[in-house]
Amino acid sequence: MTSEQELHELVGFLGGGSSTQVRTQALDIVVGLTGTQDGIDTLMKVKDPLLKQLLALVGDETKLGEGATKALVNLLASAGIIDVLLSKGVVERCMSALDDSSCKYKGYCVMLLANATQTEEGVNKLLQHEKGSVSGLLLGKLVQFLDKPDEGKGSDASVSGISSDDSNDEFKHVATVLNNVSNFEQGRTLLTDKDGLAYALPALSYQIRTARHPERREGAISAFRNCCFDAEKWVDSVPEPGGLFEPLLLALSSPQAPSIEDAAKMPPTLAYALMATGRKREHDPAIRLAAAEALLLLVQTETGRKTLFDLQCSSILNGGYKEEEDEHIMNVIEQIHSAFF
Repeated sequence: MTSEQELHELVGFLGGGSSTQVRTQALDIVVGLTGTQDGIDTLMKVKDPLLKQLLALVGDETKLGEGATKALVNLLASAGIIDVLLSKGVVERCMSALDDSSCKYKGYCVMLLANATQTEEGVNKLLQHEKGSVSGLLLGKLVQFLDKPDEGKGSDASVSGISSDDSNDEFKHVATVLNNVSNFEQGRTLLTDKDGLAYALPALSYQIRTARHPERREGAISAFRNCCFDAEKWVDSVPEPGGLFEPLLLALSSPQAPSIEDAAKMPPTLAYALMATGRKREHDPAIRLAAAEALLLLVQTETGRKTLFDLQCSSILNGGYKEEEDEHIMNVIEQIHSAFF
């Protein structure tokens, strides 16, 4: 199907004037075309009416909504689509669908939101700065979605490794969205606001420590690292900063248990985690690097430096440094030690 007239007819079949069977068949064709770049290029000939029809179906309780959302996820790989979708309210549609208990394809909605917030304009749509008193409301809801079930989540991801059985985790890309948000100063301001989303940093820290899904953990630790660029603005107002920082140290620690003497100097929660039987070294270098970069930013603040000193940061990093093979990560750890002394 290559002629523009046929494409317009295909898009027309997606509308409410067609039977469910016809709409389903037309949508199946569209989804199939979005699976290849050639197919996407073909659909771009009818970009405006197609996006309008697909976006209208996001949130629909039937399979039509799922298919349309999946098609939009694929289409966002094409240049120029993000701006069009943002102008048509894709962020608001996604958040509305996530709030709807009857929506059965929330995983696709989160993926679409992650793609739509790759630009500053997309992030601003999520932050709603132009709405004054309700600014950050959608972001607050999104942070709460971090607590949605992560199939396979355990007491501590550093103890038994990361489960590869993550097919049921619909909300794994929420952390990716928050990472996108944290790339911009206005997003970091809301995520670290002690009078607003005071639960955002603890939520990210908890995901770093407990989430099994690598995309959850990578997104969470990257967002946390980005927030540390503004650490001097928020670290003094955190009630218990040590609890926030422990997962960063665990990500860089050696699987070898600390000495009894060193463990006795640590908070019980950290000592227990480091001495847990069967604990494994963090295998993902991207997570180890983000943890090291976050610690380097934190140690440059007075409160961060004192808190990390009390957590026996140097001792823990020494153990991890001996087993580290990534020269970039080793260099960052060396800079952390230099910042202490």
